[in-house]
Formats: sequence, structure tokens, C-alpha cells
Amino acid sequence: MTDNVVFVQSSEVFDLVICAVGYERRCRHFWETSRVEAEKKIAIRFGFHEELQFTSNLDFFKGAGFSVVTLQASSGAQALKNEIGAPEQMKTRPRVCLDVSSMSRRMMALVFEAVEEVCLFGASVTVVYAPSTYETTELEAPILVREPISKRFVGRSISPDRDLALVLGLGTSGLLTIGAIQFLEPKKSWAFAPRGVDPRFDADIDAGFNSVAGLFEVHRQDYFISDPLVLKGRIVQLLNTIEPYYRVAIVPQGPKLFAAIALAVLIEMGDKETSVWYFSSAVNGHPIDRLAEGPIFSFAFDIPPR
Repeated sequence: MTDNVVFVQSSEVFDLVICAVGYERRCRHFWETSRVEAEKKIAIRFGFHEELQFTSNLDFFKGAGFSVVTLQASSGAQALKNEIGAPEQMKTRPRVCLDVSSMSRRMMALVFEAVEEVCLFGASVTVVYAPSTYETTELEAPILVREPISKRFVGRSISPDRDLALVLGLGTSGLLTIGAIQFLEPKKSWAFAPRGVDPRFDADIDAGFNSVAGLFEVHRQDYFISDPLVLKGRIVQLLNTIEPYYRVAIVPQGPKLFAAIALAVLIEMGDKETSVWYFSSAVNGHPIDRLAEGPIFSFAFDIPPR
């Protein structure tokens, strides 16, 4: 499998696949349109917002042979690690597929953390992402949660006295980005802005960025979700450039593909100094039943052996 492959015409066999069972119809889109199989299949439920399409999605995954695990931030990644199995039971360099289309960013971090921990001898990981139809941006809600996204990505810098550099994945919410900058107080900030999803989305991204740029100096780089390999390379290049001089924090807003690539890069680089932060309006958010739209994108990364 190569980067940017659309799965519909391919048949793949993995040792382990993990996806989310949520309230969006798109959470089953990849599995309905591909012929991917695996020795072990796990669907993760959030434990809240079990509404809209949740029941039909749960029935679908159970019928397709998935075991179902509830994963909550309060209990960390342990429930998923237990379901995957003991590290010594994992084969050498298993092939893993992660469908992040309907995962929250926090769930995604716990999944990446669990897979890294159980794969003692490394792994070959493919991440798939089905973009959704674009819904008009809702009114912005106050930020209620400001914390590292998971235990693995809390960041333990060996140079805590250095100034902070912030790497932002831009979303449509200028308020979240402004809040992140005000809270973390970086010396320098870089922002990755998604393009080419939908003209309305592009316009909302620009509006959000302009509200930030009116207050802070932020270096903007545009990227296309249709080319995750290029985005991955640019994140690696930026981290290699700034890490010798700064502590680094990442705030992955915007398309979930950005969050997945940022987490994958840190794991592949063996980077435990860079922190990844989670900013959210939490319960102020409202569930939306999003449909998948367009091709399914993928990228690959390696988990190094420990």
C-alpha cells in the first residue's frame, strides 16, 4: 500500500485494525467500501454522545466481527491495550490499520499511544481518513479543556528553560487558536492551514486565521489533505529545524488528518520531548451526523522497535 491510495479497488490483510464507532454515518464508510480484513478487529466507542447513527453503526461493526471497547480519557489507553493483548503476544512488526475518520483527537492519541506501547518490536502502520461533507461553522463556544492530549504526548523537554515554539493545525475556530496561543505563550508560532476541501471551508479557515493574525505573529503554511505525504514531510522538516532551539508544542486543530500525521511523526521520530495539546469546548459541542465525501486518503508510518 502506498500513500494517497484509495482503498475501494484494493484488498488488504492486516494483523490489527482499529476504528471508532460513533454517531456519524461516515465512521463505517471505509469498511463498507473496502475489502480490508484482519486477524483482530477493534471498534472503539466514546461512552458519550451515543445518538444519531450510533446504534446502527454499532450493529454494523458487531456484525462485521469487531470487538467493541469503550475508551475514555479518564482511564487512558489501558482498556485498548488489554483488548489488543500483551506485548509478548504480538508478532514481530505487525501490520496495523487505523481508521481515524470518526475518532476525536483525544481518542486518536490514546489509540496511537496504545499501539506504540504493545508493539515492542515495531510495526508498520497505515492510517486511513475519509473526509466529510462540510457543515456550516457553528457559533464558537468557550474553551473548557486545556491540557496535554494524552500521557504519551505530554512532552518532557530536556531543555525546559528554552523558549516555546508552537505548531498549530488550523481549524475554522479562531477562538480556539487564540486561546491556545494565549495559554501557551509561545515565542514563535507556525500554523498549517488546510486547503481544497470546500470553498466554504477555505473561506472559514481564512476568516479564522485572520482573526488570529490580527493579534499575533503567526507563520502560515497551506497544505492539501489530498497529499498527506507532503504534509508529513513538511512537519518533519519544521520540527527538525526548530527543535534544536526551542521547546515545541503542537495543537492539532482542523482536519483530523493533521492530528494523525503529527502524532505519527512524533512516534516515528521517537520524539517524547514535543508536547501535543488538546483545547476543546467539551460539552458545548453538538453532535453532527457527517457523511463521507470524496476519496479516502491514507499514509503510512513505522513504529520503531524498543
